[in-house]
Amino acid sequence: AEKDMFNVRKLLDMHYRGFKPNVELLSLLAIPLGFYIYQTYARIFAILFGSFALYLCVVSDIRASFYGLILGALSIPFWHYRAKLASFIAIGGLIIYATLMPIFVYLFNYQPHTQWFVEHHGRSFLHRIIIWKFTAEKAWEKIYMGWGAMTSKNFPEVLRITPYEGSSSWPTLPSHPHNIFMQVWLELGVLGMAVLLTFLAFCFIKLSRIQSNTIRTSMGMLLTAVIPMLSLSHSLWHTWWISWIVFTGFLCLLLPKKK
Repeated sequence: AEKDMFNVRKLLDMHYRGFKPNVELLSLLAIPLGFYIYQTYARIFAILFGSFALYLCVVSDIRASFYGLILGALSIPFWHYRAKLASFIAIGGLIIYATLMPIFVYLFNYQPHTQWFVEHHGRSFLHRIIIWKFTAEKAWEKIYMGWGAMTSKNFPEVLRITPYEGSSSWPTLPSHPHNIFMQVWLELGVLGMAVLLTFLAFCFIKLSRIQSNTIRTSMGMLLTAVIPMLSLSHSLWHTWWISWIVFTGFLCLLLPKKK
């Protein structure tokens, strides 16, 4: 019992539902706060703060936020020194990803590899593969205009399957696809995807023209980081999550404007 008191992962499991949103919010706030600490205090504190945010993502098993922060951190030199190149890579990468994602999951046969997914990536990732495949199959049925906004939550043709021996039955679409790009394909079709990609391209282009290195780099890291977060978790209509992203963006705009 005394050992369990110091088991961080077990402690988080006991309060997972209440703790997870707090870690997700911290993973966003870590970006402007990290930049502020970097500018006003010793740089080592900014590194320690970012490392602590990553540590919380790991021990609470929030992979979307962990991958987002890592990718965002890797993008920092590009947004700081080569903003136009970073914008070009971001827009091109999004177009390729959003276009090929439904095709790949539609053609991918996960069934021979279910045990491998469970052993190496966990059941939640296997479930996402199943969700995305079902979403892609249904998206192709109404590819141009989609099934309609917000239809994911009460989709009429959801199935329950048992992916491997000994597992419980899983819904093929539990409230939303856990990937906003797949969700847009399903609900809004080609037209919705064109609007989304146009909006994101506009944001990245405007971002590359910001003169302040601090604001441009922090906003670039934020936009880069939220792509994996929105690709592995959350719904397009999760207003609380979108509000957090917008609020974090405003905090980035309040950072000291150093060129």
